[in-house]
Amino acid sequence: NGELSIDQLIKKDKRGTVFYDEIIERCSLDLNYIPEKDKTIVLHTQGNHSKGTEFIDISNQISGSVTRSFGNFLKGLDGFEYGRLDVKCNCFEDLESFNQLKVIEFNGLAAEPISIYDSRTGYFNSLRVFLKHWKRLEEISKFNKNRHIESVPTSKILKKILQKSYKS
Repeated sequence: NGELSIDQLIKKDKRGTVFYDEIIERCSLDLNYIPEKDKTIVLHTQGNHSKGTEFIDISNQISGSVTRSFGNFLKGLDGFEYGRLDVKCNCFEDLESFNQLKVIEFNGLAAEPISIYDSRTGYFNSLRVFLKHWKRLEEISKFNKNRHIESVPTSKILKKILQKSYKS
């Protein structure tokens, strides 16, 4: 706003107050600096919905070239059936041309569709997205069963989940 310091702006923001200590620890900026009005200051370069990052669903902008580029990339992953890549790029054009992309994280079958975190999505639409997601998982499971690919027993999966829960 051209009047408050970076420190004051962080403390004024409802998301910033929750993670203030973590932001300050990672931030290499002069917290007393007063940015010009409407200037964007980057406090952290990676997003996380639990830390207040806003996710915006732009799936309606995904072109055939984006789909083909990612499809060709993923063909090289042996046994890949379904998942989500979290990528970082400077602009949408980089995404379309598959240039300057940084893969931040690969999420497998258990990863939820992040479009549900867009505040415009709404509760019932999120439910529809989840149903579609689970339907794909069911189709993959049936496809693998028909190919005689052995699945992991539910008891083993639950045991792993419980072990991780108790370690946290």
